[in-house]
Formats: sequence, structure tokens, C-alpha cells
Amino acid sequence: MENTAPASRTERSEQLRQRIVGSALEQFAAHGRTGMSLSDIAQGAGISKQLLLYHFKSKAAVEDAVLELLISRSSGDITGVVVTCTESMEAGLEEMRRRLLEDPVLTARAARAMVRFLLDGTREQQVRITEGTRHWFEAVVQLLREGQAKGRYRPGFNPRAMVPQIGMLMLTNIALLGQGGWESNTDDDWRQARLVEFVRGVRAMLLPD
Repeated sequence: MENTAPASRTERSEQLRQRIVGSALEQFAAHGRTGMSLSDIAQGAGISKQLLLYHFKSKAAVEDAVLELLISRSSGDITGVVVTCTESMEAGLEEMRRRLLEDPVLTARAARAMVRFLLDGTREQQVRITEGTRHWFEAVVQLLREGQAKGRYRPGFNPRAMVPQIGMLMLTNIALLGQGGWESNTDDDWRQARLVEFVRGVRAMLLPD
């Protein structure tokens, strides 16, 4: 039987910080900045408020950690979607399913939290989002420009304006994916139908007629 060494104090501390950030993400996604409290975050993490404040000195520090997590998760998201959606409907759907099924609850929660940061975050937080996502934003802009030059993408659109359009479409679709439809079909069928139309929409925006 293989022996597993007990976690070090540093590892335990990092695991606890991740639990706190996970609880804060859930609270932030559900209630926004003004609606979440340190007490609720601590309760969600299964610890005391005092222990939370030992690891994060203020509510702002917890928000910063949540925002860093969201920025790190966003890296490369739109690049993969643009490439796969324009390859084929099947490739685009498979890419979206992979992203959603990896952890559907966390994915939707992260999308809702990012929307809240964009709408209600402080000026400093919104600047951090801009700076933290700039590297992949520029990469996708370059990808679209190269595709236009080769005739792969429509020549008439502005790549710098198109990237946030696709990003917002993707973000809001994921954030609201748990919402039921107006029809009598199942939630799974409704989600699938919306994913199909999302991929179809991206293709219509980018590909030549």
C-alpha cells in the first residue's frame, strides 16, 4: 500500500485559501459585491470569520483573489472558440461542450461573477480585467486580421470591436445557461439548442457568405 505524506503547513494553507476563494466566488456570483459578506464567505468555506481574516485581511483582498482566478480562467477561452467555431459546426459545439461539461456549475458561476465585475466592479477592478486579458485579446485580434488577409474571415468587420462582441456573447450565454427555456423541452435540450445557435452566430459573424 502506497504511503501518502501528510500535507505540509504551506499546502494546507493554500488549500484553505482556495476554499475561501471558491466560497467567495459562489457568493459574488449570486449576490455581487454589495450583497456578499465575509461571514457568508467564511460559512461557505466551513471556517470562522477570524480565520478567514487571517488569510485575507479585508473583503477587498478576497475580491482581488476572486478576480485573479477569473482572469486566469479566461485566458485562451475566446481563441479556442473562434478557431473551432470557424472550423465547423461540429468542432465548435464540441469545444463549447468540453468547456461547459468540465465543471458546469463552476463555469456558469465564474461567468456570472465576471459579468458582475464588469457591471459593478470598482474602476481599479475593471482596469485589472482589461490589463489581465490584454494578451489574449491582442492574440485574437491578430488571428482575425490574419484570417481576413487570407480570405478566411469576412473583410468588412473591425477585429478589435469583434473580439469583445464574441466575448460578451459567450460570457452571457454561459452565465445564463442554467436558465430554463420558454418551451416544454427539457433543460438539456434547451441548453443544446442555445449552444447550437451560439456557434451558428459566431460563424455568421466571422465567415464569408
